[in-house]
Amino acid sequence: MVEVFRIVEETIDQFFNSSLPLDIVHLRSLLIGITSSLQVYLLHMENQQVSRATLLPVAPVLTRYAESVNPFAKRKLIEPAVREEKVANKLNNLTVPKLCVKLNTLQYIRDQLDTIEEGIKQSWVDVQSAVGLLDYLSCMTSEGATSKSSPSDESIDELFTIFDDVRRTAVNITDTILNFIGTRAVFWDMRDLLLFSLYRTSVESARMEIFIPTIEQVLDQVCDLIVDVLRDRVVLRVFQACMEGFIWVLLDGGPSRAFLETDVNLMKDDLAMLKDLFIAEGQGLPSDVIEKEAKLAQQILDLYVLKADTIIDLLMKASEHMSHHLEPATARRRNVHDVHTLLRVLCHKKDNGASTFLKIQYHLPRSSDYDDVPVKDAPSKVPIFSDMLNRGASFNWSETGQQSFRIMKKKLQEASWQ
Repeated sequence: MVEVFRIVEETIDQFFNSSLPLDIVHLRSLLIGITSSLQVYLLHMENQQVSRATLLPVAPVLTRYAESVNPFAKRKLIEPAVREEKVANKLNNLTVPKLCVKLNTLQYIRDQLDTIEEGIKQSWVDVQSAVGLLDYLSCMTSEGATSKSSPSDESIDELFTIFDDVRRTAVNITDTILNFIGTRAVFWDMRDLLLFSLYRTSVESARMEIFIPTIEQVLDQVCDLIVDVLRDRVVLRVFQACMEGFIWVLLDGGPSRAFLETDVNLMKDDLAMLKDLFIAEGQGLPSDVIEKEAKLAQQILDLYVLKADTIIDLLMKASEHMSHHLEPATARRRNVHDVHTLLRVLCHKKDNGASTFLKIQYHLPRSSDYDDVPVKDAPSKVPIFSDMLNRGASFNWSETGQQSFRIMKKKLQEASWQ
């Protein structure tokens, strides 16, 4: 791109240093030539991108907590989905270092465009001033001669609005890459450590320590490569992806994740560790920004402290106000008290009362029936939450259904007291 702008600058110099008379039509052609070449380059860069959705794992089957009675029993394997070869090839050219270079290039284009626009405007003023002077001298020596009227400043400024199209394209591609780069780092490069290892089997045996060194390497890489004006924006997207991945583990972690109330303090310590890493003792992101981005994860952890019957009550109330056509939630548009979140907390809660409720109300299979071997994508073999939504009956509780639930809840409480 540096070479492209060198050629552009040489073209501009030759344009204004030529001995030919220059008109506004010639200026328009120059600007169109510059913007066309940049738009072709930007279009090529845009076509190299893939949707961040291709990196997100398919939500595992919803299960209820249950200990395995027979450790030698055959379990259902979650089959991996094969990624399209075309997408996989594109991902090879969309590594974090290469994405940083692309972002730097886009920022360079915007900066250079400002410089070129200012330079062309000044050169045009100089040329028109020289022409005006020649016309004046001609008028003085030739009786009755009139000078040609020069284009107004408004018409010249209108010509340069063509550069705004290039700026908008560069900004849009920058936003696309920013939305992608954090997801690429966390959900692709670190998927084995975060998505498929963190808290797997037990919280205590798979803490955040396994993840922190890798994220530190990514942050060091970003800070070494990215220009200062974009650094915080890139780091913020990485942190947002970390929060999205952390929430994915808490709510969509699959049959191998089941949490006790006593695990929550350990997970809160891990969340604090992750936040401290990005705050970097005041050298990183502002603490208020970090707290805002981590708020949902904190709220979900607070849910796990609640008793199962309290969460069930919240689920009942939320289901009464839920639309039949509500789309499945993602980590970027979840609400801590929506049905999707509350149901998944119950699915991953290591609690017999929650398991019994899920068995009776949602007919969910036991977690011990599945072997969720770490895979990037796994199609669901049993009805997942979106299927329940499509059936429409699960969340509109009839009076009879509510009564039976209250009886079941009372029995669960009596059993726990005994």
